[in-house]
Amino acid sequence: MKYSRRHLLRVAPAALAAATLPRAFGAEGKADNGFVTREKFTSLVNDAFRAQLDTGESRWFTLLSVQDTARPSEYQPTLVMPRYLRIPESRKLESFALNFQSSGEPLAQGTYVFEHKSLGIIRLFIVPSDDFSYVATINRFAVE
Repeated sequence: MKYSRRHLLRVAPAALAAATLPRAFGAEGKADNGFVTREKFTSLVNDAFRAQLDTGESRWFTLLSVQDTARPSEYQPTLVMPRYLRIPESRKLESFALNFQSSGEPLAQGTYVFEHKSLGIIRLFIVPSDDFSYVATINRFAVE
């Protein structure tokens, strides 16, 4: 069966989207980005995490602390959103900061792939705070 260029042009965008879709959602290893909780990280304080750098090297980080950064419950930000995009008021926002320490050359602010033996693979956006200290802030809707 012969395929025409017209058929190829019709099918190519869908094939390209299907090939890149799993990677866009972080489907590598046992990624657990959707179910990261403060309790999971609190139990991992003083544990080592391995971060994969863009250069292919690895860097070891130690989780120093987990800090709650949630605002008081009476704080309700006013967002201008269309009615069909409104967030249900029953959803609670969970917010916490992960404080890491590492050695070696300082890393630039950015997203890195972290790996832990019990947590698995997770992508974190880290920001340098002090000498060899980094902070990753997690904001998510709490699952009730």
